[in-house]
Amino acid sequence: MKKYLIIIMIVLILTINVNGSFIKESDYRYIVKSKGNILYVGGSGAGNYTTIQSAIDDALDGDTVFVYDDSSPYQEHVTIDKSISLIGKDKNTTVIEDENFPILINSDDVIVSEFTLIFSETGIVINLSNNIIISKNIFKAQDNYFSYAIEIINSDNNLITENVIISSEVNFYDFVDISLTGDGNIISNNTLIEIGNRENYAIEFSGSNNFIENNSISGYYTGIFFSGDMNIIDNNYITDCDDGIKIYNTFSSENTIKNNKLRNISGDSIDIIRGLKNNIYNNDIRDCDDGIVICAFSWYNAISNNNFINCDRMGYFVRFCFQNTWDGNYWDGPQESPYIVKGRIGLFIPWFNYDYYPAQEPYDI
Repeated sequence: MKKYLIIIMIVLILTINVNGSFIKESDYRYIVKSKGNILYVGGSGAGNYTTIQSAIDDALDGDTVFVYDDSSPYQEHVTIDKSISLIGKDKNTTVIEDENFPILINSDDVIVSEFTLIFSETGIVINLSNNIIISKNIFKAQDNYFSYAIEIINSDNNLITENVIISSEVNFYDFVDISLTGDGNIISNNTLIEIGNRENYAIEFSGSNNFIENNSISGYYTGIFFSGDMNIIDNNYITDCDDGIKIYNTFSSENTIKNNKLRNISGDSIDIIRGLKNNIYNNDIRDCDDGIVICAFSWYNAISNNNFINCDRMGYFVRFCFQNTWDGNYWDGPQESPYIVKGRIGLFIPWFNYDYYPAQEPYDI
C-alpha cells in the first residue's frame, strides 16, 4: 500500500505547476520548453536588449526571449534558428513589423506567442521545422498583396492555436491565410476573417493525420481546402464563404469531416473531388446553396447523420461516383423512406442514390 501511495504522490507532483494548479495536457508542451534563462528585450532593466534578433542570437536552446511592448513596433525580420520561446508582453501592444515577413523559423521546438505581426508577404514562415507552437498572435497584412499569414513548409507535429487573422482589401486571387504541408499538425481555435473581396482560402493543406478543429472562418472563397489521408476536420464554424470544406484531387482517403457548422455558403458546403472512403457525419448545414456534393470518381464515401436545412440542393453527385452511402441524414423535414439523392453518371445521364433511413427530425449538433 505504501508503494502505491508513493507512486500516486509522484504523479501528482509531476502534474501540478508552481501555482498549485493542475497542468492540462494541452499546456504540457509550453511548460517543458521554459526551463532555461530569460532574455529581455525593451523595458528598463539593466542589460536588456534593444532588438529581438540580438537577444535570439545570444540565447541558448531552452531559453526564453521576452519582449516588452514599450519599444513597439519592432521593425525587424527575425530568424529563429534554435529551440527557444519568443514571448511578447501583450499581443495587442507588442508589435513586430516587416515589409516581407517578420518571423522565419528554422529550428524545431520553438514557441511564438503574444505578438501582433504586421507584414506584406507572410507573417510567420515555418521551414522544415517540427514541434512548433504559434499561439495567441494577431496577424495583419499591411498591403494588398500578401500571400500567407502562416506558411508551414514540410513540417510536422506543429500547433497553431488561438490566433486571429484578419485579411482585408486583398486584391489578388488564390492567397491563403494558413498554408500547410506536413503531417500530424493541429490547427485549432483560430479566428480567420476576410473582409472585402472573398477571393482567398482560409486554410489550405496537404498531408496526413492533421487535425483542423474549433476554428471560426468567415468571408472566404473557400474555408478549408485540402488533400491527403486520415485528416480530421472537426467542429469548425464556417460562414459566408463561396465554398465551405473541399477535398480535392489525388484520391484523398479515410478523412473524417464531422461536427462542423456551415452557414450561408453560396457554393458547395462540403465538396469531395476524387475522394475515397471518407467519412462525413454530424455536420449541420443551413441556409446554403448546395449541401454535400460528391464528384469526379469519388467512391466508397459515407455520408451520415448530417442536417440539411434550408438548402437549395441538399445532396448531389456527378461524374462516375459509385458505392457512396447516404444514411440517416435529416433532409429539411420528415421524409418518406427512402429519400432519393439525385445525381448524374458522366455529365448527362441521370442516376440515383438512396438514404433508406432518413432522420425525421434534426440532430442536435
